Amino acid sequence: MQLGHLVRQSVERFYESFANSAVSFAFEGPGREVVVDGDPTALEDVVFNLLENAVKYTYGSGQVSIRVSAAGSGAVVSVRDNGVGIHREDLPHVFERFYRGRHNGSGAGG
Repeated sequence: MQLGHLVRQSVERFYESFANSAVSFAFEGPGREVVVDGDPTALEDVVFNLLENAVKYTYGSGQVSIRVSAAGSGAVVSVRDNGVGIHREDLPHVFERFYRGRHNGSGAGG
C-alpha cells in the first residue's frame, strides 16, 4: 500500500471532521512514494488517533503537521503540534497501554 496516499486521505477526512476547529493542518508527503505492508484500516485508525490527540492538546489557533518519509527500507510517519507537549516525567510511560499523562495541566479528558 502507498503510505503517503493513505496518510493524505486520512488527514483530509480528519480535517473534514474538524472543519470548525481553529487548528490548521499541514501535510508533507514523501519525495518518493513509500510502499508498506499493513492493514490500511488499522493504519488509518492510528493516523486518526494521532491527529485527534494533537488537536485535543493544541489550544487556540494552533498548527498540526503530519509528515511521511522513507527511512531505509521502512517508513516514518510523524505528527507535530504546538500544544502543551509531554512532561518529562510522563515520557517513560507513553507506550504503556491506557496511560494518561499526569503532568500536562490541560484537564483534557479521553
